[in-house]
Amino acid sequence: MIRKFPQAKDLPPRGWFHYHQGVFLSGMLETYRLTGCEKYYNYIKSWVDSIIQPDGSIVKYDPTRLDDIQPGILLFTLYDKTGDERYKKALNTLIDILEKWNKNAKGGFWHKECHPNQMWLDSLYMAGQILTEYANYSGETKYMDEAVNQAIIMYDNMLKKENGLMYHAWDMSKAETWADAQTGLSPEVWGRAQGWYILSILIILSFMPKSHPKRERLTEIALQLFEPIIKYRDESTKMWYQVVDKGNCAGNWIETSCSCLFTAAIAKAVNNHILGDEYK
Repeated sequence: MIRKFPQAKDLPPRGWFHYHQGVFLSGMLETYRLTGCEKYYNYIKSWVDSIIQPDGSIVKYDPTRLDDIQPGILLFTLYDKTGDERYKKALNTLIDILEKWNKNAKGGFWHKECHPNQMWLDSLYMAGQILTEYANYSGETKYMDEAVNQAIIMYDNMLKKENGLMYHAWDMSKAETWADAQTGLSPEVWGRAQGWYILSILIILSFMPKSHPKRERLTEIALQLFEPIIKYRDESTKMWYQVVDKGNCAGNWIETSCSCLFTAAIAKAVNNHILGDEYK
């Protein structure tokens, strides 16, 4: 990616504070933490600096959708390393937005303002990690409690009871064309959404104090999901399908991003002693 985009500011969509860059750069941030290689840090910083203004404002983002909140997870490391108040101001702007975020009647975040009452599994990745890290950063547990609450609302309302996986989306109002008339659920188990959700659970757990009253519940959700996820892995490729539980259907295909997400989640679960070493 660095070879393709030598200047981080050119990462698409260019000039936009968006999850497309945020997902990639959060992976680079993990790599920097593991290797200590400064070129990765400098690349991340140059992208953020191309969008965060001297007064801490963000040049271009959409404050009505969680997709444009996700890159905020990059700001913690930048602020810790530099002490530059721009990063703190931008981070606080994003958290202030989340504090006022629209919710459905059960307290679940709308994924986007233009989709009232809709919860998408993607949302836990877009908002869960930044809330969890902000709880540690600020010392205010309400932010972690909110992330955990969102995860539990999703699991309790978006589970496909027949096989233990989760539907991609849920419209509590049942107004969307794809929403089931009785449940409001979308029709399929989308691999990447399920991957974002399970990985987010593991990320939240990695920041959560062992004494947190809902740690056991979140761990239980992870364990309940791993069994069907591993069950639906394709035996020949050892990867997963785009529609996870319909591997034999025409038009379905082996999909790389969900396979990476599931693998990352399993690895984190092993490293954090939630799954045994046999899952390596």
